[in-house]
Amino acid sequence: MSDLDAIVRDHEQTVLRTARRLLGHLDDAKDVSQEVFLKCLRHHSRITGDVGAWLHRVTVNLCHDHFRRQRPALELLRDHPDPSPTPESLFRSSEERARLFRALMQLTRKERFIVQCCMEGRTSVETARLMQASPATIRSRVHYARRKLARRLLPNAAA
Repeated sequence: MSDLDAIVRDHEQTVLRTARRLLGHLDDAKDVSQEVFLKCLRHHSRITGDVGAWLHRVTVNLCHDHFRRQRPALELLRDHPDPSPTPESLFRSSEERARLFRALMQLTRKERFIVQCCMEGRTSVETARLMQASPATIRSRVHYARRKLARRLLPNAAA
């Protein structure tokens, strides 16, 4: 088995999960995931450092490109979630998942990315490296993204 096979095996689910969280649709996430690994194949010899961080950055960039190419802004605000199941079932009922999806789609792409990093257990230092920002900036953005989500999801949340 080659190094590239090992990279795909080790990171395939993480790349797909990241793309799905950012794009909101499994089919789009699969397309982007394929693009990520094609890019990895083309640039494999030049990847230095943490392969996972490189794949994560490429995934995020390709998701942003995908948004610019194919998603009209109004479609992002549609009020139904992707019906395909996710490995991380965060909520018990489909209504709660739909509410969370709508709330996440109302965040900016950067805010969704930061929330996703938190859900994956990344530290502010790791997230800062991926976003090319300072850890203090990331902590501040996490705080504001959580407040936005709380206002949308909790009826009595303070402003």
